[in-house]
Amino acid sequence: MKTNDDKKGRSGIHSALVGSWRSTHEVSSNGSFVPIIPRFAFFMTLRMDGAADYRNASNEWSQVAPPSLPFSAAWSINESMTLTIKLPVSPMPEYGILEWTHESLCYDVVDISENAITLSNRAHDGESIILMSRENPRDHH
Repeated sequence: MKTNDDKKGRSGIHSALVGSWRSTHEVSSNGSFVPIIPRFAFFMTLRMDGAADYRNASNEWSQVAPPSLPFSAAWSINESMTLTIKLPVSPMPEYGILEWTHESLCYDVVDISENAITLSNRAHDGESIILMSRENPRDHH
Protein backbone atom coordinates (compact mmCIF):
# COMPACT_ATOMS: atom_id res chain seq x y z
CA MET A 1 0.00 0.00 0.00
CA LYS A 2 1.22 3.48 -0.81
CA THR A 3 0.69 6.62 1.17
CA ASN A 4 2.01 10.13 0.73
CA ASP A 5 3.90 9.80 4.01
CA ASP A 6 4.32 6.33 5.50
CA LYS A 7 5.89 7.92 8.61
CA LYS A 8 2.50 9.31 9.62
CA GLY A 9 1.35 5.93 10.90
CA ARG A 10 -2.25 4.98 11.54
CA SER A 11 -3.32 8.42 12.78
CA GLY A 12 -1.99 9.87 9.51
CA ILE A 13 -3.98 7.33 7.53
CA HIS A 14 -7.07 8.23 9.57
CA SER A 15 -6.54 11.91 8.75
CA ALA A 16 -5.92 11.15 5.07
CA LEU A 17 -9.28 9.37 4.85
CA VAL A 18 -11.26 12.21 6.43
CA GLY A 19 -13.39 14.00 3.86
CA SER A 20 -16.15 13.49 1.31
CA TRP A 21 -15.60 10.81 -1.33
CA ARG A 22 -17.46 9.51 -4.38
CA SER A 23 -16.84 6.32 -6.32
CA THR A 24 -15.74 7.14 -9.85
CA HIS A 25 -14.13 4.04 -11.38
CA GLU A 26 -13.90 0.29 -10.88
CA VAL A 27 -11.61 -2.35 -12.29
CA SER A 28 -13.12 -4.17 -15.26
CA SER A 29 -12.70 -7.86 -16.08
CA ASN A 30 -9.66 -7.03 -18.23
CA GLY A 31 -7.98 -5.21 -15.32
CA SER A 32 -8.39 -1.61 -16.47
CA PHE A 33 -10.23 1.15 -14.63
CA VAL A 34 -13.62 2.02 -16.17
CA PRO A 35 -16.15 4.65 -15.05
CA ILE A 36 -18.74 3.38 -12.57
CA ILE A 37 -22.26 3.17 -13.93
CA PRO A 38 -23.98 6.17 -12.26
CA ARG A 39 -26.73 4.15 -10.58
CA PHE A 40 -24.04 2.03 -8.83
CA ALA A 41 -22.01 5.01 -7.61
CA PHE A 42 -21.81 5.68 -3.90
CA PHE A 43 -20.77 8.57 -1.71
CA MET A 44 -19.27 8.63 1.76
CA THR A 45 -18.21 11.32 4.17
CA LEU A 46 -15.74 10.30 6.85
CA ARG A 47 -15.38 12.79 9.71
CA MET A 48 -12.41 13.19 12.05
CA ASP A 49 -14.56 12.22 15.08
CA GLY A 50 -15.47 8.83 13.52
CA ALA A 51 -18.95 9.82 12.32
CA ALA A 52 -19.88 8.93 8.73
CA ASP A 53 -22.49 9.48 6.05
CA TYR A 54 -22.91 6.81 3.37
CA ARG A 55 -25.34 6.63 0.43
CA ASN A 56 -25.62 5.33 -3.09
CA ALA A 57 -26.52 7.48 -6.07
CA SER A 58 -30.15 6.36 -6.13
CA ASN A 59 -30.41 6.96 -2.35
CA GLU A 60 -31.71 3.39 -1.83
CA TRP A 61 -29.56 2.92 1.25
CA SER A 62 -28.91 6.40 2.43
CA GLN A 63 -27.32 6.41 5.85
CA VAL A 64 -27.22 10.12 6.54
CA ALA A 65 -28.38 9.87 10.12
CA PRO A 66 -31.58 11.74 10.98
CA PRO A 67 -31.82 12.94 14.60
CA SER A 68 -34.26 10.15 15.57
CA LEU A 69 -31.73 7.30 15.19
CA PRO A 70 -30.40 5.76 18.41
CA PHE A 71 -26.88 5.92 16.94
CA SER A 72 -25.39 7.27 13.74
CA ALA A 73 -23.17 5.79 11.07
CA ALA A 74 -19.53 5.52 12.10
CA TRP A 75 -16.21 4.52 10.57
CA SER A 76 -12.83 3.21 11.67
CA ILE A 77 -9.57 1.98 10.16
CA ASN A 78 -7.50 -0.80 11.75
CA GLU A 79 -3.82 -1.79 11.56
CA SER A 80 -4.61 -4.16 8.68
CA MET A 81 -5.88 -1.17 6.66
CA THR A 82 -9.47 -2.36 6.77
CA LEU A 83 -11.93 0.52 6.57
CA THR A 84 -15.14 -0.40 8.41
CA ILE A 85 -18.31 1.64 8.07
CA LYS A 86 -21.08 0.76 10.54
CA LEU A 87 -24.55 1.70 9.35
CA PRO A 88 -27.68 1.78 11.54
CA VAL A 89 -30.30 -0.83 10.69
CA SER A 90 -33.84 -0.32 11.93
CA PRO A 91 -35.82 -3.06 13.71
CA MET A 92 -37.43 -5.66 11.44
CA PRO A 93 -39.96 -7.50 13.60
CA GLU A 94 -41.03 -9.65 10.66
CA TYR A 95 -37.54 -11.21 10.79
CA GLY A 96 -37.28 -11.38 14.58
CA ILE A 97 -35.02 -8.29 14.83
CA LEU A 98 -36.71 -6.18 17.48
CA GLU A 99 -33.93 -3.71 18.32
CA TRP A 100 -31.83 -1.31 16.31
CA THR A 101 -28.63 -2.96 15.09
CA HIS A 102 -25.91 -2.13 12.59
CA GLU A 103 -24.48 -3.46 9.36
CA SER A 104 -20.72 -3.32 8.83
CA LEU A 105 -19.31 -2.61 5.39
CA CYS A 106 -15.63 -3.52 5.10
CA TYR A 107 -13.14 -2.35 2.50
CA ASP A 108 -9.41 -3.02 2.23
CA VAL A 109 -7.59 0.26 1.63
CA VAL A 110 -5.30 -0.55 -1.29
CA ASP A 111 -3.89 2.91 -2.01
CA ILE A 112 -4.20 6.46 -0.67
CA SER A 113 -3.19 9.71 -2.31
CA GLU A 114 -4.22 13.26 -1.49
CA ASN A 115 -7.37 13.22 -3.62
CA ALA A 116 -8.06 9.53 -4.28
CA ILE A 117 -8.34 6.24 -2.44
CA THR A 118 -8.49 2.77 -3.93
CA LEU A 119 -10.64 0.24 -2.07
CA SER A 120 -11.29 -3.48 -2.39
CA ASN A 121 -14.70 -4.65 -1.24
CA ARG A 122 -13.76 -8.35 -1.02
CA ALA A 123 -17.19 -9.32 -2.38
CA HIS A 124 -18.39 -12.90 -1.88
CA ASP A 125 -18.48 -13.67 -5.60
CA GLY A 126 -15.23 -11.92 -6.46
CA GLU A 127 -13.25 -8.87 -5.56
CA SER A 128 -14.25 -5.41 -6.76
CA ILE A 129 -11.64 -2.65 -6.83
CA ILE A 130 -13.14 0.82 -6.54
CA LEU A 131 -11.49 4.21 -7.05
CA MET A 132 -12.90 6.98 -4.85
CA SER A 133 -12.22 10.65 -5.63
CA ARG A 134 -12.30 13.44 -3.08
CA GLU A 135 -15.41 15.58 -3.54
CA ASN A 136 -13.85 18.91 -2.49
CA PRO A 137 -10.09 18.59 -2.89
CA ARG A 138 -9.45 22.28 -2.23
CA ASP A 139 -11.13 22.04 1.18
CA HIS A 140 -8.79 19.25 2.35
CA HIS A 141 -5.56 20.29 4.01
